[in-house]
Amino acid sequence: MKASYVTLGLLLLCVGCPPMAPPMEDQVDMAMPPPPDMRRGCDDNAGTKPVGAACTRATRCDCSGPKPDCISSLELGETLDLPGGYCTNTRCSLTDSAGTCGDSGVCVQLSPDGDPLCLQRCRKGQCRADYACVNVAVDPNNPQSRLASVCLPTEGIVECNPTADPTTQCTTIAGLQVSTLTNGAPNAACLRIGPDDAGQCRFLPCQIGPRNCPPLGGTPQGCFYFDVQRNTQNPNPNDKFKGTVCLPIPGMQKMDGEACTGGFNTCGDNMQCWQGVCRQICYNGMQPMYMGGNPMYKNAPLPCPAGRTCRDAFMLGGANWPGLCLP
Repeated sequence: MKASYVTLGLLLLCVGCPPMAPPMEDQVDMAMPPPPDMRRGCDDNAGTKPVGAACTRATRCDCSGPKPDCISSLELGETLDLPGGYCTNTRCSLTDSAGTCGDSGVCVQLSPDGDPLCLQRCRKGQCRADYACVNVAVDPNNPQSRLASVCLPTEGIVECNPTADPTTQCTTIAGLQVSTLTNGAPNAACLRIGPDDAGQCRFLPCQIGPRNCPPLGGTPQGCFYFDVQRNTQNPNPNDKFKGTVCLPIPGMQKMDGEACTGGFNTCGDNMQCWQGVCRQICYNGMQPMYMGGNPMYKNAPLPCPAGRTCRDAFMLGGANWPGLCLP
């Protein structure tokens, strides 16, 4: 099961980036559950296990919704195994979670063409062994969908630990060796996907300079300095990634000094929106170089335009750092 099949929540302060979301509590729907005669599969011997509990038979699961079930896997493009079984309801309502999922569940549609089902709502550390509390979009077909924190299996979903050393993980993306894709550093970014210390590997590393990122799905990308503490909304203070990565850029290239609004990657290749003005990205000192990969993605950084100096805008210090061409 590839993690990309699940619409996970990630809120980056950039345009076109998958968002990294802080833990969000679902609103508890106060609607009453449907009357007993509408609860298919329920009877006087119905079980009491709540949504998300381990199970072997549907009759052991609580009948809070129309069709309680015990499932051992999910089909989301590939099979996602659910260790120990998972109590759910397979006929829940996205607008009436309490009425169809009980107090411990929330109705979620995991993929754009999938069916809604009940998942266990959670906070940090509340999921059972082999599961992690992660953020998902309740309705992936709605760009404004609220997020829910739910228990999903670590296998097939979690790829890295955002609080761990970035240089020891995320050496592959979608099964491909990171270092062979852009001739950049060997480690992609590990970004948090929920309240637990669970992350996924995103964004290819790159070297500062023009045309140093391959297009992604036909969308051009540029190389930016990215700091999870500065460039995400409400970051977890323990998350560690910072470095130069490929991010989507708009089709129209702006010039140094032009006005810009929105995220920091709204000016085009080798440019960054800084305090409302497009500024060329630069590198001070000796930029790291790596062997292998695609040679076209290791172009040297350009000198700053006349009247501009490469300054340590990101406050990195030391002899070698990416910066911005500023007056």
